[in-house]
Amino acid sequence: MPPRWKTFVLTASVILILQNAVSALLAPLTTGWPPVLRSAVVITGVVALMTWVVMPRVTRWLAGWLRPAPQKPFHSMASRCAGDHPDGEPVSHTFRDGRHR
Repeated sequence: MPPRWKTFVLTASVILILQNAVSALLAPLTTGWPPVLRSAVVITGVVALMTWVVMPRVTRWLAGWLRPAPQKPFHSMASRCAGDHPDGEPVSHTFRDGRHR
């Protein structure tokens, strides 16, 4: 799950753009309507676009930013020298003189 601040920034940005676009497109059709009815139509259009059209695509496009790849855990030199593999498996070492560990 992405951090909440990233979800907020992305959602607010997309809603701002869609709200302005839908309002502008519907303005000629809704002129003279009561403000509540005009808002209801715009909100319905924005929510429908957000749910089924825009957000699925935007989240796919920005997946790397929303959910960056997990970092590999840091393993100390002490654990590496002791022969511990990061995955918990034993590691065999070959020394310069040919001995194996």
